[in-house]
Amino acid sequence: MSGWPSSNASNASKRGRSLAPFEEQRKQSRLNHQQQQHHHQQSWIPPPRKSLPIASRPNLRGSPEAHAAAGTTTATTTTATTATTTTTRTSSSSHDDTIGSFTGKPSTLIGNRYKIVNDVGKGTFGRVVAAQDMKGHSITHKVVAIKIIRAVVRYGSQAEIEARILKRVNKYEAGNSAGKGHRDSRGTELIVRLLDTFWHADGKASSKHFCLAFERLGVSLYDFMEKHEYRPLPMACVWDLGHQLLDALQFLHELKPHSLTHTDLKLENILLQDPTSAEVWRDGVVVPRSTRIKLIDFGGATYDNEHKSKLISTRQYRAPEVILEQGWSTPADIWSAGCILGELALGELLFSTHGDAEHLKLMERRVGRFPNGMLKADSGASTLSKRKLEYVRSTLGLEREFEDKGRQFVWLLRDLLVLDPRTRVSAETALRRYFR
Repeated sequence: MSGWPSSNASNASKRGRSLAPFEEQRKQSRLNHQQQQHHHQQSWIPPPRKSLPIASRPNLRGSPEAHAAAGTTTATTTTATTATTTTTRTSSSSHDDTIGSFTGKPSTLIGNRYKIVNDVGKGTFGRVVAAQDMKGHSITHKVVAIKIIRAVVRYGSQAEIEARILKRVNKYEAGNSAGKGHRDSRGTELIVRLLDTFWHADGKASSKHFCLAFERLGVSLYDFMEKHEYRPLPMACVWDLGHQLLDALQFLHELKPHSLTHTDLKLENILLQDPTSAEVWRDGVVVPRSTRIKLIDFGGATYDNEHKSKLISTRQYRAPEVILEQGWSTPADIWSAGCILGELALGELLFSTHGDAEHLKLMERRVGRFPNGMLKADSGASTLSKRKLEYVRSTLGLEREFEDKGRQFVWLLRDLLVLDPRTRVSAETALRRYFR
């Protein structure tokens, strides 16, 4: 593992500046970000985490054999549902995690088909369990991930919406010039597969729970980065992950008759496909054996013709137009994608903040001034403390921050992180410009 900088401070030293006065703030921001995740879903089934001995360099796109073996979702520690991103009024029962909770234990049979193996996580929405699908021959009983929603009307309704979206996305047929449809494979190759939905009556609690059964995948990119102390990924991995992410977004954003915005893209909602989450060494760096990924958590996904929540996205991946309440659409996902790729290459959040005013100032430091008329004269900047202002001033622009990652990567981030959503690059244009 030699050759990796041991801390953000050493990274800064390498770039010729000191972040010592702000190192504690950056650490605290990351800690706060981690603590927030415990309120979310541990989405899919965490596989055993064993480092493999040094092996030959991996095929970063993953071998066909690895892809075939990856057809099964894990739950990351932090799949956020719309409960965390919308501003809808809720009853007190929505905030008490004990109300309407599923009480089943291992060996409980749910849906007359799935036998619970163990718990893998829980959140405000309910629980996620690993379960054996008892249908068919006992030798072929596969393990699936089941999201069991609390018996609270709001969460049940939202889960049903997510199920309807995933069923359509997984089976989407794109029309061709002859007017005939053909299945777009990206709906299952890049998006988590929903296998089944059902209602389960919890006799002990006298309640009914809506359940969603998913394929089993590997750990999230967040879990992978956390395990390896947020060390930056090799650029070959970053480019490959970026290609798949933008390909998935092009698919979602070009759905007919209305485009679909994910609204909560972040490392926690991008899972490695390989359920074993196997690792290998490449040039002294630990990387996933296969970098094939899938997007999860469509609880907040919104079609362009639907009512749109005022607030979307997790703070650090939130687009400027969302913060400024100027309306949002698919470009909000593109901004989040830029934040994700920057984080993977940098090893830390691109916008490490928890307040609107500071966030907007950091955006200007990273990518330049807001266009005329987009930002109000002050936008709360005058309320920032002296320490926060110093922290903002210490933040580097994209060119300096990523000067060792290659000009092409800086140009890609520049296109993804355009402040004005009207001129921000689309997924299709980014793919054509940088990957094709």
